[in-house]
Amino acid sequence: MLRTLFFPIALLLTIACSAQGNDSLMSKHARKAQAALDNNKAYRALKICDKGLGRKPPAQDCYALRAEALNRTGDPREAIVNARMGMRYVPTAATAELQLGIGYHAIGMRDSAEIAYRNILESNVGTEARYRLALVERETGRIPEALNDLKTVTTADPNNAKYMRDRGVTFALLGDSAGARADFDRTVEMEPENPVNWNTRGFHRYASFGDHQRAIKDYNAAIKLDKNHGYAFNNRGWSKYKLGNTESGLRDIRLAGRKNPSNAMVDRNLGVIANEQGNLQLACTLWRTALDKDFTSRFGTEVEDLVKQHCGQTTTPAPKDIQDRNAPKQPPAPKRGNAP
Repeated sequence: MLRTLFFPIALLLTIACSAQGNDSLMSKHARKAQAALDNNKAYRALKICDKGLGRKPPAQDCYALRAEALNRTGDPREAIVNARMGMRYVPTAATAELQLGIGYHAIGMRDSAEIAYRNILESNVGTEARYRLALVERETGRIPEALNDLKTVTTADPNNAKYMRDRGVTFALLGDSAGARADFDRTVEMEPENPVNWNTRGFHRYASFGDHQRAIKDYNAAIKLDKNHGYAFNNRGWSKYKLGNTESGLRDIRLAGRKNPSNAMVDRNLGVIANEQGNLQLACTLWRTALDKDFTSRFGTEVEDLVKQHCGQTTTPAPKDIQDRNAPKQPPAPKRGNAP
């Protein structure tokens, strides 16, 4: 049975305190850390929380905020530790349990993440928790359920571009091109300065339906806004390849692998291209690398199927330059809503 948080009235009060940096019930350090997070300064929030937790008595309401900062900077395991501390010292704080779920989700513990999100929702609060639950549902194949939850959160917060973008992704996965098109266009309209919106629209609205020319225009817009947007480079490279521009496409995909070494879709793409160029041994090596990077749980069984169909027990070391490009490195901080 899922654990239910106690004292819903107190819970609502705590959430309100956590969301408002000027609330007098928050400690001084928590208020400053919240303000830093509101300004997308996660590392500054970490420093503030460290100082607050080092005082006597410690600013215990900083644990949940420290967990959020750690999740944003790509350290989900440490975020889980801090979230648990937050739940221990401020047991009515749904903020801590939300960060616990986000941390679990980031390390692939989707069942545990779902429990955390549903615990929050049992208290009838938490639009963000419902959004996060929808992402877990989508990744575990429950796409209609995910869409229902995303419809709920976009109704509650119609001006949230992140919610709208992921509803568009879910429409696209269900084959609803009209619904996806409307959501992606609205998302770009709301946040034209966000490269994630352009990249996601390019992949799910255009490339997924075979319109690679328009997809490339959106990827170009994403890269113009963020020169280090590895997902957009990978997607642009694949669209170039599909249009017959193989060398330029490979350059983009390889660059994407250097920018986002943990992106298994890079290895999938390079493997498909190697196979189509007649180098099956290299393709199998790349596909197995993709599987080692958790391709299946993130993107489905396509690469598993390719390995079963083409590779058998075939293995061969990749050339050193391929190994260097695809060697596991510290994963980058997660970006919300990115296409692969």
